[in-house]
Amino acid sequence: MRMPSYRRHLGTVCERCGFEPSHLCQLEVHHVDLDRTNNTPANLETLCANCHTLLHRGARDATARGEPVVARATVAVSVDMSHATMWARKFKVLADPTRVAILFALADFSSARVSELTSAFDLSQPTISHHLRLLREAGFVSCLREGTCSSYRLVPETMEPFQALLRSA
Repeated sequence: MRMPSYRRHLGTVCERCGFEPSHLCQLEVHHVDLDRTNNTPANLETLCANCHTLLHRGARDATARGEPVVARATVAVSVDMSHATMWARKFKVLADPTRVAILFALADFSSARVSELTSAFDLSQPTISHHLRLLREAGFVSCLREGTCSSYRLVPETMEPFQALLRSA
């Protein structure tokens, strides 16, 4: 069986993500402009199976929607999923408008008691306590018990990225 002319372009690493396979069968030659008849070296690149699949899947989806097909660069990124999960939990806590409003209120004052927040929000004390517990578990606020009352304040280390945003709103 004769090897197609474009296979001569096959390199030893993926030109997009830098993957170095243990065997060359894990690499594929990709036609940049998706014209399989144009076998000039400028139109060919070596891709790993993952990058090659991503490009073709994107092209197939675009064609199904009737959009013109444009070759896109793939970004190779190292993702820390534990860090992303931690931030996703924090954003989930911030997805509730009442909790965001509580953070706005705490940004204006150094601390506030649950009773003060209850009257400010026209919500029941258990509801405010529930929201404050979630904010405390996410690390946005800290609690200081004073007898039977609890006083809440923002945690500066956690709030630094958000503090400027809260004050400008």
